[in-house]
Amino acid sequence: MMAAVREETSSSSHDEPPAPRKKRAQNMAFEEMLELVRIFDSTDYDCRKGPYRRKNNARKDRILDKLRTTILEMFGKDRTKDQLRKRWSDLKVREQEQLRRIRRVIAKQHSEIQDLVQKKDDQLLSRLKEVYVDSTDRSLEMESKVVPTSEQVDHRLPKLTARSEFSALVDVKSIPTGKVSILETLTILGNHRSYPDIWTAEKIAREFNLDVRDCQSLLEYFIPFTVKLIPRTNTKELTET
Repeated sequence: MMAAVREETSSSSHDEPPAPRKKRAQNMAFEEMLELVRIFDSTDYDCRKGPYRRKNNARKDRILDKLRTTILEMFGKDRTKDQLRKRWSDLKVREQEQLRRIRRVIAKQHSEIQDLVQKKDDQLLSRLKEVYVDSTDRSLEMESKVVPTSEQVDHRLPKLTARSEFSALVDVKSIPTGKVSILETLTILGNHRSYPDIWTAEKIAREFNLDVRDCQSLLEYFIPFTVKLIPRTNTKELTET
């Protein structure tokens, strides 16, 4: 009986598939560690220069996301956050000499970039000396043009004034030359409609100091409306009941 139980358990153990093994991460190249240290030092990953407004965990996650994207774009390696944290911890604790070496390389690259930026390019300077630039100041041109102001424009007194409770809305004290008020416009249109042979565009231009073409456009495109009162029909007379 015991032998049968052992045989069943052994057979069932052989039938189960083996557990999948985790893939071992590839070793990180020196160039990858160079970017890791560069980004972590420049962004203060360990929060030594803090405090910061954002919580440390959220801030570190954003830095890790940036590092993962950089390594993927530059080297084609998709590193997990755990791998990057482990690599950074090993550099600080177990591989301090390697960390100092990486930082020396970063400092050297930074100094070379600074020297390249500050270095004078004699060939470029000689070419720039041959360039001749001619420019004019637009402000002087604008000053030479006399722009008429509101004080320089001639004004005239209105020919018509309103006498009603709404006179303040349509009545004006002075009118610039070449313009008419609302009340004058309604009067011009009404006179032209009633007496078109007398109130022509030429007469209106002389009376109100206007341009003849403006008067012609006014009479052509602006037509006053007429209000008609329709008498009631079939009204029933009220009878007393």
